[in-house]
Amino acid sequence: MDLMARCRAHGWSKVAFIGATKHAGKTTALNGLVEQAHRQGVTVGLCSIGLDGERLDTILGVEKPPVYAPEGTIVISAEAALEQSTAELEWLEVLPVESPLGSVVVCKVTRGGNVVLAGIRQRAHVDLAMPRLIDYGATLRLVDGAFDRIAAASPELVDAVVLAVGAVAGKTVSTVLQHAQPFLQRFLLPEVDRGIREKLMPAHQQQVIGWLSGTRAHCTHQRGALFGITAHADWTKDVDAVYLPGAVTDSVISELLGHSRSLTVIAQHPAQVLVHAEAYRKLYRAGHRLCVWTSLPILAVACNPHSITGYDLPRQPLLDALRAWVGDIPVYDPLHDDEVVSLQHPLDVGGDSHDESHTRAESHR
Repeated sequence: MDLMARCRAHGWSKVAFIGATKHAGKTTALNGLVEQAHRQGVTVGLCSIGLDGERLDTILGVEKPPVYAPEGTIVISAEAALEQSTAELEWLEVLPVESPLGSVVVCKVTRGGNVVLAGIRQRAHVDLAMPRLIDYGATLRLVDGAFDRIAAASPELVDAVVLAVGAVAGKTVSTVLQHAQPFLQRFLLPEVDRGIREKLMPAHQQQVIGWLSGTRAHCTHQRGALFGITAHADWTKDVDAVYLPGAVTDSVISELLGHSRSLTVIAQHPAQVLVHAEAYRKLYRAGHRLCVWTSLPILAVACNPHSITGYDLPRQPLLDALRAWVGDIPVYDPLHDDEVVSLQHPLDVGGDSHDESHTRAESHR
């Protein structure tokens, strides 16, 4: 699957890789795009929020695929992590970022090999790293995010995301889909309507909670906690839209469920939506809708039908089910990305006759 062609078509040069679980195939997908770019003469820049490329998983102790950086790649990582890398590196610059693994440095790969990526621990670090990568010639910049860190999945930092979904989430296709749906759903949410956007622009610019009562806009002028919105003195029963600049969680949704009028709930961007499947269902059943101020496109969904715990799910039904959920977004298995994904089965998270016949794994990803 030529993801580079999709990047060029949309003008995407900054991509974050995010996993729904550990061992979802995220690193394999990252390596695939790095290899594609290298074959096409595109210089890649690499950094990671968290720790990626280490030989063993720090929690489970199982082997992980390394991050491979071909010659010419620009890498940002911590000193101690780079000492574990097999690639030969030319040090270019020390960044003003300290980490438990030492100073964070910019390097150029002079001979291809594996690299360990670490030292970038928060969004502000990514914001600093991205311009430095392009300064040293990386026209495609990739951020590898730990499965529980989606800070890099912000439209202010990257242009698109690759989302990795793996069989490790469950032993049936339907279980994996049930786990993956809220993870994917946040990136499929529509952007807020223009009319509402114009009226709530002051709340967005100030990064405070704001809402509409008819044509009148209100702001709390408070940052931080989102709880107690409906208890605010200016909140009335005719409120029909609310902008939430912080994390939109199940608790926040629960507070809004009792509002008697159909409500448009607006999150700042997909990474701020931390809502489980049941909360989505309750919100929509109550007649409300959820959208985002700024969306973040999905470059592709990478699917790993193999679980490190020793079983494989039926590959094509899993790919088809994901494809039915995300529409025309590419869905592929990074280990078989030369194969075309066809849509054969509708999405059905309630059960799947193909699920029960998973087989023992023959190889390790």
